[in-house]
Amino acid sequence: SAASSGAGTLDLLRVAASHGQVERAEELLSELAPEEITTEAVNMMIHACATGKDLATAEKYVRFMEERGLQLNIVTYNTVMNACAAVGDSERAEKWLMVMVLRGAEPTDVTFGTLCKVFAGRGLVNSVASVMLAIEAGGGVLNEYFFASLISACGAANPPEPATAIRAIHDLV
Repeated sequence: SAASSGAGTLDLLRVAASHGQVERAEELLSELAPEEITTEAVNMMIHACATGKDLATAEKYVRFMEERGLQLNIVTYNTVMNACAAVGDSERAEKWLMVMVLRGAEPTDVTFGTLCKVFAGRGLVNSVASVMLAIEAGGGVLNEYFFASLISACGAANPPEPATAIRAIHDLV
């Protein structure tokens, strides 16, 4: 039946997304019936782009969602920010955070963790630390992921910042 073939296609899309197979995911998305092209399905497509380090195509699918009137949700924003992280584009990640907030979506720990991952990859120690301070100031609790990003940023910084990394380890424990 059409419903079972759609479900099978969605399962294949999920697998293609997890392997970063952007072209395969696009093929599978095009095989879905119009009513099967949901926010969840397109989010899987954006996940394929993030895993496949294809930011331009990820952003193309956000526009596709907007044009079709599909609801962008926290998963959409976090996943496109993950695509930014995959290619080390901190400016685009910050832009997507602003778009998300301006559209009324509430950032989560995953959102801020993804932003820290982008900053860490570029060695932007102060940017990671600023996000961490903002989370604490807002009453949030920092988990190991934030400290790992800070330590990673210290190693990626030029020059590296071992003293800051050691302080982060001390603060974590």
